[in-house]
Amino acid sequence: MLPHDGFHHHNPNEDDVNSPSNPLNFLDQDYQELHQNCLTENKLYNDELFPPDNSSIGLFDDLPDEVDLSQVVWKRPSFWRFGKWIDVVIDDQLPTLDDELLFVCSKTSNEFWPALLEKAYAKVCGSYADLNAGFISEALMDFTGGTHMYYALNTAPDNLWKIMECAFKSKTLMGCGSHTVTTPEEKELLHGIVEEHAYTVTGVYEMRSQSGRFSSEFFIDREPVAQTDELDWCREVMKFFRLEPGEYLIVPCTKNPGETASFVLSIFSKNETHFEGGNVDDFLPHPHYILMADCIYYEQSVEPLVETLKLLAGPETCIICCYEQRTVGVNPEIEKRFFELLLKEFQSEEIPSEKQDPEFNSPDIHILHLRRRLH
Repeated sequence: MLPHDGFHHHNPNEDDVNSPSNPLNFLDQDYQELHQNCLTENKLYNDELFPPDNSSIGLFDDLPDEVDLSQVVWKRPSFWRFGKWIDVVIDDQLPTLDDELLFVCSKTSNEFWPALLEKAYAKVCGSYADLNAGFISEALMDFTGGTHMYYALNTAPDNLWKIMECAFKSKTLMGCGSHTVTTPEEKELLHGIVEEHAYTVTGVYEMRSQSGRFSSEFFIDREPVAQTDELDWCREVMKFFRLEPGEYLIVPCTKNPGETASFVLSIFSKNETHFEGGNVDDFLPHPHYILMADCIYYEQSVEPLVETLKLLAGPETCIICCYEQRTVGVNPEIEKRFFELLLKEFQSEEIPSEKQDPEFNSPDIHILHLRRRLH
């Protein structure tokens, strides 16, 4: 079918300008030319068209009072990596405040590609402030060059679930967003989700019983054999149970009856041998090694975590604990509580930095060797 008059349809090939392998130069900045100039003059690149100053940060309407833009320091990481679709040239200076990146930051302190990618996108859009708010669909289109579909839940088609399943299976990028709330009742319905926030959809699964659903009558005369504590507004809930062998139905629940919510359920179990009482020997044989990483800052799971280690670890079990130290908010208190409980039952030895992999070594990354105390 020929296109309508006034429209021209063209499928670019690899030799075309404005293709992924031959992109346009944004603001007429040629990377190879600028790179060669820096090498010739033996100096680091400074981007004059997106300078490291407050004009590139832009004007925010709701910037927290504690953020003083006059104190922002632009720093360079030890490398940069960038390049998608249009060739946007940036320098490697990033805005920091009190030695912390002002905007996007990685969990690993020496990883900078997300912040550099964000800077390139901020340059395309005009400033960092211009990245504030907006639509997920527009960002996905900008980063992939693909088409997008948008659905509002109150007007979504009946086959939305099937559409999402097909998209997930075909590895399509998906995102979702939460709406603005105006009343305490609306905020309660969010179940811990941040309002006016964007989220990535990483999976689409439907969990049902063999018969499809459990009726309300099923629960009338059945008391739970175990349940978690009543925890409000907790994003993660963790608890250790010791159960007799058998079949169990795990029922995630909302705070109030009749509400709906989505849950991610992780189950870790160990087959019990020779169960006779509340002794740690019930979990024989003990594992030789236990590896735990970055799991000490969940306040509700501190005690269950230490209890689990006590039950699983034997006198010869080697436990390697790795965590990234967090110094903001309640994290220091949670860390203190964790080690108070841990050191009552375990001996701890920190592995010195010179024995760690130099590529991943960082002052805020701690690796501990733990063993059970012999009482």
